[in-house]
Amino acid sequence: MKPILLKLLLLLHVIFDISFTIISLGFYTPGWVFNLDDVFKTFHINDYNYMISPLDFVGLCLFRQVSLLVALIIVRRGKAERLKKYMTIYDLFGILGYMIAVVKLLVFDETSGFLKSPGVFMSVGSAVFLTFSLPFAIRKTLLGKKKEGAEYERLTENTETAANTNVENGTASTNGTASTATPTAATSSTSRSSSTDEEDNDAVSKEEKEKRLPLLTHLWQIVKLCSVQWKWFSAAYVLLFVDCILNLIEPALYSQMMSTAIRMKSFDVLKRACIVLAAVQFTEATVNTVRYICMQYAERLTARNIRVSLFRAILHQDISFFDDNKTGQLMSRITKDSESISNSLPVYIETTVNNSFMLFGSAPIMFYYSWQLAISTFVTFPIILLTTKFYGLIVEKLSEKENDATAVSNETVEEVLSAIRTVRSFAAEKIENMRYTRDTDAWFKISTKTVVFGTFFNYFWATMWNIEDVIIYLYGGYLTLNGRMEPDALLTYIFYHWRLHSALNAFSSLFSDVMKTIGSSRKVIHIMNRQPELDYEFGTETPEIVGNIIFEDVEFAYPTRKNANVLNKINLSIDPGKTIALVGPSGNGKSTLVSLIQQFYTPQSGRILIDGTPIQNIDHLHYHTNIALVAQEPTLFSGTVRENILYGLENGTDEDMMRVAEMANVHEFVSKMEKGYDTKCGEKGVQMSGGQKQRIAIARALIRDPRVLILDEATSALDSESEAMVQEALNRCARERTVLVIAHRLSTVRSADRIAVIEKGNVTEMGNHEELMKNTEGLYYKLVSKQLDPLIGTKKEEEKPPATEFF
Repeated sequence: MKPILLKLLLLLHVIFDISFTIISLGFYTPGWVFNLDDVFKTFHINDYNYMISPLDFVGLCLFRQVSLLVALIIVRRGKAERLKKYMTIYDLFGILGYMIAVVKLLVFDETSGFLKSPGVFMSVGSAVFLTFSLPFAIRKTLLGKKKEGAEYERLTENTETAANTNVENGTASTNGTASTATPTAATSSTSRSSSTDEEDNDAVSKEEKEKRLPLLTHLWQIVKLCSVQWKWFSAAYVLLFVDCILNLIEPALYSQMMSTAIRMKSFDVLKRACIVLAAVQFTEATVNTVRYICMQYAERLTARNIRVSLFRAILHQDISFFDDNKTGQLMSRITKDSESISNSLPVYIETTVNNSFMLFGSAPIMFYYSWQLAISTFVTFPIILLTTKFYGLIVEKLSEKENDATAVSNETVEEVLSAIRTVRSFAAEKIENMRYTRDTDAWFKISTKTVVFGTFFNYFWATMWNIEDVIIYLYGGYLTLNGRMEPDALLTYIFYHWRLHSALNAFSSLFSDVMKTIGSSRKVIHIMNRQPELDYEFGTETPEIVGNIIFEDVEFAYPTRKNANVLNKINLSIDPGKTIALVGPSGNGKSTLVSLIQQFYTPQSGRILIDGTPIQNIDHLHYHTNIALVAQEPTLFSGTVRENILYGLENGTDEDMMRVAEMANVHEFVSKMEKGYDTKCGEKGVQMSGGQKQRIAIARALIRDPRVLILDEATSALDSESEAMVQEALNRCARERTVLVIAHRLSTVRSADRIAVIEKGNVTEMGNHEELMKNTEGLYYKLVSKQLDPLIGTKKEEEKPPATEFF
């Protein structure tokens, strides 16, 4: 809406406020006849009488105009942000105006025949409406539209990734391997204790902030997740509707039973009333039991669906997502946070339906028995609503931060247990225990805040309702003693008041519980809605792959270090059926080339083609069936040797497994094991030696019969005997395939058909071993010379890193 139109609406609000307040003063006589004398009579201060004078409404009108004038002055002075902080005061003013108007109506009721004047209801109605609408008008016209979700921003900002991150790998040290994570445990522990903000590495990312859903949209997303099991939930809610009707009947039965039995002094009447009440209660218990079964079954199905959907969404993400998110924290999202959605929202809907039915069913009955008591019951209602709102916002923030703290502590456990041998070898048990204690203490502090806020809120709620009870008893007794209400009616009203009290009390805790669920589900919904930058389901082509790989002007920087280019307009062509070796200084782009071929990342510019087809256009399964990777530290799963070799291959046979096992020299050591190929490898292959893991990884790659085989320093971590076995297997497997080798040992490099020297993200030299050795000024010649004889070279050359680091 245009600003000029908003300001016009604000002006109309002022005009309507003043004019309607003055006009209503002329209708303070029975009938719809305007009396100007009544207007002037109201302003006779000397004749003011609180019991009959409407001057209080004029005072409220004046107070509203002064409040609006103050807001205008603040905005005109350019302090709109300060006014936003003061809006809670305007909300309190609105509640105060409502209470004054309602109390005034009850006071007018004490004057006989005064409520026959239409001006009374005009003044009360306009005072309530205009007092409540003023804060809304100020927000819409003077402060403008708030950014959606601004009230629900998290309490912490995302921390920077560790400064010592390897640029080429593009991941923080916390995501590194077990061998590199724990030696820095002391440093990590120190940095964690230096700032409480750094304890929450899973705080809001910039991307998540920008894509954070508004509250109602987020809530609707949760509803859609639960609506899949609508049949079971519908059955539960139909039974809930029956239960609500029975709940609404019970207070009337109680009242009738007691009042009739006492008045008639008949035990038979009391007995029949008790039998009817017992039948109603038995029916209610049966309905509740069946409803509970339906609800629990539906919740379990929903929990199952959310977990599966979230796990699928996580698997669908690009590799950069896993660079930014830790394993333990993602596990916490799948187990704890997703379960909170399925266990909470259906119960909240049930509570809402049940108590809404009781609220809207009890309120008309209470107004029927005594509108005066009913109005007095709701005098403090806006205060409770406002307090509940702000308490809910606090709870959402604390709940989100508490879940983040839990995720951080889970990450610590996962990281330490997966690297327990390294922890033991460095005697770092005490350090890791202190680290976990700090993480748990952070959770404890947040959860304690939640308990404190909850305790004070419950105390406030109980105090307000105690005040309401006192008002009901005093005012109800006053009406009864003056013959304006029957004792039976008062008793029935009190029963329904108690039910209303219970319903509103449930609503108060319901709002805070909903905000807790929203806080814990923020990251779950964000992950499920997140679209990966590199969608592996994008490609649909299935060309015949020979193995010709071409890099055309490829430029790339890791998502965690977008300002540090690893590849700079690199051009590289790999001929099919040939072996090409990549050598060069560490961190200059060798492994990055492999990551791009594997489609772990997408380049910022340029193209990568395989046999003339852009790799992103090729079907994901077809592509990775023809391109296989053997990494320096291969990951084995905890299953058997057979399962690891056949991993990812749906139609693999034992004959295929045995064939590649022979090729990769796996059969040689597996045949000596008691259980053979059914031997468990242990978590991450812990029960296998380095050479055995490497050979199993080679067999796993070869079983697909790939056209392109990538060897990323596949033998660098092995001893001489293991290296010989693995190298023999590799030489046998490399025939008639395109092989891309990253290695630092001369024996591996010199046999390659072509050698590409990668330096500062570019190809600086290209040729076979003999051709490159002719260039005595080239980097390859210098590195080979150093490796053959480290004592040869100038002093300047001796200061350079050894060849093993460059290759």
